[in-house]
Amino acid sequence: MSLLASLSSSLAPWRELTHCIEGTVQCELLSMDPIQVVINYDSICLNMKKISDSLRRLCDHFGITFLEYRSPETRADLFNLIDAIASDVELHGDARQLGGKNAIQFVKHVHTRLSYGRTHGQDCRQVLSLLRDLRWRAPGQLLLYEEKFDALLKQCKAIPGPRIIEPLESLHDKITDYKKRCSGHTLVKIIVEEPTMLLQLQQYQQSLQKIYRECELKAPDPTIFRTDFDTISVLIREVTWIRELHVEAMKLRGGDAKAFMDCVQESLDRERQADVLKLLQDLSDKSDELPSRIILNGVEQYPAA
Repeated sequence: MSLLASLSSSLAPWRELTHCIEGTVQCELLSMDPIQVVINYDSICLNMKKISDSLRRLCDHFGITFLEYRSPETRADLFNLIDAIASDVELHGDARQLGGKNAIQFVKHVHTRLSYGRTHGQDCRQVLSLLRDLRWRAPGQLLLYEEKFDALLKQCKAIPGPRIIEPLESLHDKITDYKKRCSGHTLVKIIVEEPTMLLQLQQYQQSLQKIYRECELKAPDPTIFRTDFDTISVLIREVTWIRELHVEAMKLRGGDAKAFMDCVQESLDRERQADVLKLLQDLSDKSDELPSRIILNGVEQYPAA
């Protein structure tokens, strides 16, 4: 709470405001269990930064010295919380049940904790055990674009009155079947199939819009489908940490290996990570394939042969 400490050092007229903010922040945090705090860690830090920026502007306006809030670079508070969850039987069990976006956010921070521990020679066996126990990656859960599939399914049913339009019913069944098939994929297969999933979503939306027009109905506003790089990066890093997933990825060949490597390269474009780079190199060696494009430090982009 370095922000609150810096506020408390300001002049007396500001102390009431400081206590008000402190109460609001603590109320928000106290309403969350440790797992929820980890899931919402990024938004908590963002809110703290917004509060800091607002108060700095107020202090500047009245000529009051204000010590800027800076979040800790090592995220020690987050790491301590993850360690506590990993060592507590009940919290460990609750974390295992996470799914969907909550699981993705939680796992992202666990990856960060493990990477920091590896870099600094820390014993993170309990945290790695927690990561391995999480059930979010098990087949049966759609790890990518679930909310987009659900939005299209909802639009297929969003017809006013008792009217039933057979083409929409048929499209609804097609989307449901495709979503069910994707939900049965392993995490590695989902990474391989990601471009196809995105293309299929776009095609389903085009079909939906066409049916609405042909039935002289007002079509829903089209959704812009973009690659979910944040989630894909989490999925790829999971492959680097979980042995069974790594073994599965190393068995990819041909087009599947190339598709997987393309996703890995996209992840590396956004953030250079040694373990992800090694994953790309290992799969390239074993599959005798290259990603569609390669980026080398100090060299311009060029297509792979």
